Amino acid sequence: MPTGWRKRLHQFGLYYPLLHTRQVLKQRWLLMQYRLTRPPHSQGTYACNICRRRYTRMVPWWPPATYAPALNQHQVMAGYGPQAICPGCLSTYRQRLMVAAIQHYLQPTNLHILHFAPEAPVYKALARHNTVTAVDIEPQLYKPVAPQCQYAKATQLPFASHSFDMVVANHILEHIKNDHLALSEMYRVLKPGGIAVLQVPLTGPGFPHVEQPELPTPAQAIALYGQPDHVRIYSLQSWQQRVALAGFTPKMVAADQFVPAQVCVQAAEDLLLALKPAMPQT
Repeated sequence: MPTGWRKRLHQFGLYYPLLHTRQVLKQRWLLMQYRLTRPPHSQGTYACNICRRRYTRMVPWWPPATYAPALNQHQVMAGYGPQAICPGCLSTYRQRLMVAAIQHYLQPTNLHILHFAPEAPVYKALARHNTVTAVDIEPQLYKPVAPQCQYAKATQLPFASHSFDMVVANHILEHIKNDHLALSEMYRVLKPGGIAVLQVPLTGPGFPHVEQPELPTPAQAIALYGQPDHVRIYSLQSWQQRVALAGFTPKMVAADQFVPAQVCVQAAEDLLLALKPAMPQT
């Protein structure tokens, strides 16, 4: 949409209502289409742990042609693939991975959770038995998912120290220039003994961290990182180092350690659990 029209729609309070309507119509059209072309099958090879259906095939999702060179160059684990999207609920590889981790490792009940940019499948899984505070720098985008979503910058969280039992940030930190400050803020608002469940795109095994000191233009970011709003691609080593530098104890877990058999996630993807030490007993 041209910038001029976007500004006018914002002025009249129409931009987000129209955007949400467009998203709902698109989702309904896709779900109707997939019901015909990819119906659930009780003996299907691929299972979804969110809508709890099985399929003989899921929906492929590939990067735009302009994104692909950087992603391929660094062998980035970015969520694309031949079975990426569930035909029944439109969940993605990374959302199913996050939900599987929450269900397996955390089993949270009656917790106070801070959730950045709340994706519907993950938010619903968390909110079922917990109090979830949803935040984003553009909270209106998430009102259909989390009506109480509020404005907050990850580098300057408006919450007291030791406020939350858990922080969930799914593909957030690769967008933030000062990721150390954002991680430090997550550490600050977590209670002692709390946990942050963090996921970012990672370069392939043996590939280095990719980051330029200057903030890139969108075109430069596509060429460097494979997406216009990213500011880096972490390597596995640099990702753990930066999390540890903020005070956390990082624990990397591979999908095959916790994802139930046949739940469709991206092969060989790692997930980071960042542990805040408990207060020493006196």
